[in-house]
Amino acid sequence: MSGQRVIALLGRPDAPTDAVEEYCRYLGEALVAEDFELIIERVAWPESGWRRAMRGLRRRAKGWRGAWVLVQYTALAWSARGFPLRFSSVLKTLKAAGVRVGVVFHDMEANSGTRVIDRLRHRAQLHVMLKALRFSDCAVFTVPLGKTSWIKGESRKGCFIPVGANLPTSGEANSRKGISTGGKLSIAVFSITGGKSGRWEIERIVEAVRFAASRVGNLRLIVLGRNAQDAEAELKHRFHGSAVELHVMGVLPGEAVVRSLSVKRQRRSRKRDWHFFHHRGRATLGTCWSAFWRTSTTALRLRNGAGLRISNIFRGARLPRATRNS
Repeated sequence: MSGQRVIALLGRPDAPTDAVEEYCRYLGEALVAEDFELIIERVAWPESGWRRAMRGLRRRAKGWRGAWVLVQYTALAWSARGFPLRFSSVLKTLKAAGVRVGVVFHDMEANSGTRVIDRLRHRAQLHVMLKALRFSDCAVFTVPLGKTSWIKGESRKGCFIPVGANLPTSGEANSRKGISTGGKLSIAVFSITGGKSGRWEIERIVEAVRFAASRVGNLRLIVLGRNAQDAEAELKHRFHGSAVELHVMGVLPGEAVVRSLSVKRQRRSRKRDWHFFHHRGRATLGTCWSAFWRTSTTALRLRNGAGLRISNIFRGARLPRATRNS
C-alpha cells in the first residue's frame, strides 16, 4: 500500500474481546479511502515486562520518525491495577524518536471510589491524563470536551470525534432474521460488571426496566456481552412474574449482535429513534426501538414521535461506569 502511514499503538489487550483493537481496525478500513495506511502495534509489557517492552518500543519508534502515532489510552491497557504511571514514559519515548503523537482517550474520566486505594487510583489516573494531554500533539476525545470534569477551559489540542458501537453494518448482517418482537419494545444491555459492582448494576437495571415497563407496557430485555450469563439466574428471578421478556446471550460475534438487535416487528407503528450517550461515544438505531445500554453509560436520552421524555422512563439517568474495556 502506498498510502501515508499511521501507527495505532495499543497496550495490553482486553479479553475475551478487545473493543479498542476493533475500533482501530474499523478506523483503518475507513482511512484506506483517504489514502492512509493504519498499522496496529502493541507495547507488550504484560509478556515482556516494562523494561524490555520499552527497549523494543524505542527500537521500533526509530522507524516511525515523522509519522503520526495514535496512542490508545485506557487505564487498564497501560497498568495491571489501574495505576498507568508508565504511560507518560511511552509518550516521552515516542516524542524523543521524532514522531507526531496523538492520544485517543477511550477512558474519559478517572475511576472513582470511596476506599483509600480508589482515591489514590483516581489521582494517579487524573495526573497521567493531564500529562498525556500536555505531551501530545493532538488529543482525541469520544465525548465533547465540555462534558469532561478534568479539562478546564478550552484545549487547542483536543478534538471531539464521537464513537459508536463496534458492530458491522453490512447488508448481510442486517438482513438476517432477528428476534421477533411481537410488537414489544426492546432494551439491550451490553455487558455487566462482575462481583459486587455487578450485583449493584443488576439492581439498577431491574429497577429501571420495571419502571419503564410500568409506563410503556410489555418490554423485551436483551442482555449480552461479558458476565451476562453469570447474571442470568438473578435476572430471571428478579423479573419472574413481570411483563418483561428476558433474553440472555453472553459474548457474541459482531454479526450475531446485529442479528439479535435487528428485531422483526409484527405490527406497524411510527418510526422511533433511541439516542444514547456514554463516556466513550454515541450511537443511534433508527430502524427499531432498541436502546444500547452499556454499564459505561452516564447519560441516556430518548427522542421519538410520541414526545416521550427519557426522564419519565429512567429515573436518575446516571449508571455505573465500566471498570474494564467494554
